[in-house]
Amino acid sequence: MSRRTLTFSEIFSKTKSLIQELWKTPPTHPWYNRQAPGGALSIKADRVVQTTISRLASGHIRGLSFNLGQKIYENCTKCNLVQATPDHLLFCAGLEREDIYSSPLLVYDFLRTLGLMDLV
Repeated sequence: MSRRTLTFSEIFSKTKSLIQELWKTPPTHPWYNRQAPGGALSIKADRVVQTTISRLASGHIRGLSFNLGQKIYENCTKCNLVQATPDHLLFCAGLEREDIYSSPLLVYDFLRTLGLMDLV
């Protein structure tokens, strides 16, 4: 039984059809079909709250800058001791990372009350 070798155009055509099938299949992530900012966190609030919580969850807060490839955060305005990373801001507010997902409005209220909104 002899096998026929494939030409370049046949290989290209088969590969292209496989890639197109992969692209047509949408991801299975639950956040993929969300329509609004903060939709991945299922927050029923205004845009400011959604943006703040999304920034805090992703780590891209206002106090973040880059210097020679290193992340540099501003100092915490509450304790003025360490850099205000998202985890430190939650620690200063007496919260944990899981609180971002379980009760985002509580996290927002704590940050606003403590005056940490300038960093987020």
